[in-house]
Amino acid sequence: MDLIARMEAEGLVDQLVVGQVDRNETTATLRFEVDGTTVQVRFWSSIEPQLTPSAELSAALIELIRVLVNSRARVRAGQFEYTRNPDGTWELWRGYEYDEPSSAATPEFTRQFGGEQFDHALQSWEWLGLDELRPMFASAFGDIFLDSPDGVRRLDIVDGTLTHHWHSLTDCTNELATPLGSQRYLRADLATELAATGLVPGPDQIYDFAHPPVFGGELTAANIQVMDFVTAVGMAGQIHDQARFIPEGAQVSIVADQPSRRSRWRKLLGRK
Repeated sequence: MDLIARMEAEGLVDQLVVGQVDRNETTATLRFEVDGTTVQVRFWSSIEPQLTPSAELSAALIELIRVLVNSRARVRAGQFEYTRNPDGTWELWRGYEYDEPSSAATPEFTRQFGGEQFDHALQSWEWLGLDELRPMFASAFGDIFLDSPDGVRRLDIVDGTLTHHWHSLTDCTNELATPLGSQRYLRADLATELAATGLVPGPDQIYDFAHPPVFGGELTAANIQVMDFVTAVGMAGQIHDQARFIPEGAQVSIVADQPSRRSRWRKLLGRK
C-alpha cells in the first residue's frame, strides 16, 4: 500500500468532514461500504441524522477507497467517528474492515491497524516515553513506525527499543522499498519464507515469536506463530518492561497479561 497516499487521503477526508458539519455539532460519523464497484456512504451527526457529503468530500473519499482497495488486504468497509472537544478541536477514531487476502502465498511486509488497536497495543510500552508520537503502520512482525516531531521512529518489539531512523515519512518509505531496507526493518526474507509455507496473518494478526528472542528464542520460521496484533505487541511490552530489571544470567518466569481494551481517543485535528 502507498502509505503516503493513504495518509494524505485520510487527512483530506478528515478536514472536509469537520469543515462541513455545523459548528454546534458535537459528533459526526462517516461510514462507507464497498461491494464490487458500488460504494455506499452514510454521513450523520449529533444534529442531522442524514447529511449529504459535499462534492469535495465525495471525491476525497473515492480517492481514499481507491488507495485502500488497491492494497493487498482489500478494504470492504470503513467508519470514521469524530467528537468535538470543549476547546473546539476534534478527535478521531478510524476503523476499517478487510476481506481475507486473495493469496496466502503473497507476503505482506507492512500492516495497517485502527487507531484504537494501536492505542491498546502501546499501553504496555509507555515506559519508553511515547508522548507526541503517533503510530502510522506496523511491520508484519509488529514493529511499529511512529510519526514524531523529528521524523519517524521505530518501535522494535523484538529488541524492546525505540529508535530514530528517518527525518521524514518519505525517507522512511523510500528506504523500506529497497531490498536492504525491507530486510533490515521489515524482516522481508523471513516473511516471504513464512508466506511460502501458507502461514499468513489475518487482518488483525501479526507474526509472533513463540519463544521470545529476548529470552533466547531463535529468529527463525520454526519459532513463529500468528497472534492478534494488540495481544502480541502488548505482551511484548510487558515482557521487555520486566526484563530490563533482571540481572544478566538470572533465571526468570515472566507473566504477561493481555492488554485491556479501554478506549483512548487521540487528538488529531486542530480546527476550532
